[in-house]
Amino acid sequence: MSLAGVLVSVFLLLQNSDFGARFLDDLQTLFGRLEASELDSAFQRAKAIRCSDLIGKSGEWKDVGFLNDNRNLAAWHYEDIDSVKSDPVRFVFSGMCSTEQTALRLATRYPVKESYDQFRKGTIPFSKVALRDNPPVSVFFDKSTNSYTFQLPFLYAEGVSRAETTYTLIPPTAASKPEAGLADEFRCKAISDADLTYRFLLCRTTLVNLNATNSKQRIPDSPNSRAYYIFSDGREASSSVNLLFENAPAVPRTTTPEQDLSPAVRTPDEIWEAVPPQSRLVDVGNSEFRLRFDPTTWTGRIEKPQLIESRTVSALTTGSTQLRKQGDCVWQPASATQADRLLARVPSLETLYTLAFQKQASSGMSVSFDIEGSSGRVGSVQCYFPQSQTPADVTVAQWNSIVGSSIVIEARQSTSIR
Repeated sequence: MSLAGVLVSVFLLLQNSDFGARFLDDLQTLFGRLEASELDSAFQRAKAIRCSDLIGKSGEWKDVGFLNDNRNLAAWHYEDIDSVKSDPVRFVFSGMCSTEQTALRLATRYPVKESYDQFRKGTIPFSKVALRDNPPVSVFFDKSTNSYTFQLPFLYAEGVSRAETTYTLIPPTAASKPEAGLADEFRCKAISDADLTYRFLLCRTTLVNLNATNSKQRIPDSPNSRAYYIFSDGREASSSVNLLFENAPAVPRTTTPEQDLSPAVRTPDEIWEAVPPQSRLVDVGNSEFRLRFDPTTWTGRIEKPQLIESRTVSALTTGSTQLRKQGDCVWQPASATQADRLLARVPSLETLYTLAFQKQASSGMSVSFDIEGSSGRVGSVQCYFPQSQTPADVTVAQWNSIVGSSIVIEARQSTSIR
């Protein structure tokens, strides 16, 4: 299988309020140099992107071009500003940068191909284009590669031949469902060149098997399985970082000092409060939240899988959840050491919580709270609500009826959910 057609990324970081005329000149210049370069070498020489630069003023990025290590596959970039501005694809980073390598969240939006093709043919207006908002995913800084990384498990089979299958992040139809167990893994770094006004973020991506438990089940990482896209938020860079391309040595130039965009230091004990019982979990997932594990209940338990039902926590054993007539939750730690840190009096601000919903084949909703730390995945709380048919049906009160006070959902006071 190859990753041809998957929307992968080179991001462009700017600081003006819109896309200026020189933007297209810079895009063409960068595109030409990358196209003539060995892309993996360009990625290795690129520099780290800052947390505050990813978020910027809005955290929103647009798709403006594509490159692939396999030169037999298509390569493209936008050639007019109107096309850039009308592109409905969105990558939106969010979070609080307590450091320049803080974990973040990323929400993505893609048009449904069937609908978007109708718009381009002029048969429907842009306002009628169907859009798919994917659940937010975790974004972490990987010190081993000096890059921000994340996985998008929203891939659709676009073309199938005897030799390979091609995937895309664009849903073919409104009824299309992502391929189970596959994700597009992004590793993103900042690049710039002395001749460019704008600073760029280069993302190398590969297809990954989320269900792999050993090396034989992993998808081989080869040049033909990597691709790179160009994204932009339309803002002009305040400074530059030199990157040498083959046959195009960078020339040093005078740059203005980078602004320190880091927010003020936060004090966790002062800005979090329990989410009201009437709140819907779907609204919780769209805001910044965290889970508070009661130390009295979880000390000595949090390092191992636990079953939570009727406000009681007990060791998870084989068959514990076979008969799910009532709602229940299962705690699955990924790292005993990191899980134990959840019981700290002041939880780490670099811990990231995300929320996803899934309709069960028989009935009811499954809700997954995933927890990631700066060193990787911490664990997850998977809950089942048999009487709920849509994400909007599930409330914090229903969650409380299962977990009691053993785990409390908290939100920042400035963005409390009511």
